[in-house]
Amino acid sequence: MGSSCSHPDYTLLVEELKKGLNTHVECMPTNVTGSINSQADNACTMLKNNPHFSQVSEINVVGQSQGGLIARSIVEDCNMKPKVRNLLTIGTPNMGFSELPMAGC
Repeated sequence: MGSSCSHPDYTLLVEELKKGLNTHVECMPTNVTGSINSQADNACTMLKNNPHFSQVSEINVVGQSQGGLIARSIVEDCNMKPKVRNLLTIGTPNMGFSELPMAGC
C-alpha cells in the first residue's frame, strides 16, 4: 500500500518481493485525500474485489507511511477472505506523534 504505485521505488520493491518470495505481489495505491477511515474502507473493498486475492487463504500486507495505517486497518477491521498472515509497516506513525521533527528550523 503506497501513494503512487508508478513511483520507481514501489516498482522496484514489488519486483524484489516477487523474486525473493516467488509469489504474486501487487502494489495497491492509497488515496491520500479523505478521511483515513474512508481510505481504509476503499482499500478493503479493493482487496475484496481483487480476483487473485479471493483465491488464496492468506496474504501478507506491506504498508509504507500512511499506507501502513491503512494496512493495519485492513488487519483489524476488514472482514474478508483471505486472512492477513503478516503485516509489515515501514515509516508508519502507528502511535501517532507528539511533535513535528525540525519544526521551526
